[in-house]
Amino acid sequence: MTQQKPVKIQKPKLPKVLENISLNEEMDSEQFFQGASVSDCTIDTEPTEKKFFEKMIFKNVTFEGMNLSSAEFTDIIFENCDLSNIDVSDAVFHRVEFKNSKLLGANLSGTSLRHMSFTECLINFATLNFASLKDVIFSESSLLQTDFFDSSLKNVEYNQCNIDEANFTETELKGVDMSTCTFDNVGVSLDKLAGCTVSSEQAVGFARALGLVIKE
Repeated sequence: MTQQKPVKIQKPKLPKVLENISLNEEMDSEQFFQGASVSDCTIDTEPTEKKFFEKMIFKNVTFEGMNLSSAEFTDIIFENCDLSNIDVSDAVFHRVEFKNSKLLGANLSGTSLRHMSFTECLINFATLNFASLKDVIFSESSLLQTDFFDSSLKNVEYNQCNIDEANFTETELKGVDMSTCTFDNVGVSLDKLAGCTVSSEQAVGFARALGLVIKE
């Protein structure tokens, strides 16, 4: 058996010095944000136009169910942030890290994710249908009932994640390694399952997902 190569991703490229800013005060008037640090605050200002974020760190920041659809995020770190129920549909993420953050119920449908990592994050009930993921790592994160319907996964790694009841129907799983993940049941399409790596125990879960009756 050919061993699965680990996914290699590029880390965010950040300057040594970042300016501390209060994003709430500038969200209405500014469209581009770069080279800045935002920390220990709640952002609840609803933007009226597309936003661009580059070379920034967000730490201990709560985003109050904001609509940032079609926004662009490049070279960004989110640490201990709460982005639950945020709408970032059709957004672009490039070299972005999420660390110990919440994306519960987040709308990431139609997003483009490149060179990204999610570490110790809660991503339950999030929507990533029709998303394009390339060079992405999910590590020690919970993706309970997360929706990956008809998404494109290329060089995507799920490392010790909870993916119970996640939906991967109409998503090609060739080359995807889920063998270290935990789940009882997941949604998959039989014609898209070939080439997916799972443990012998997990194979039972996939069998149930395909409607097979497992006889003890």
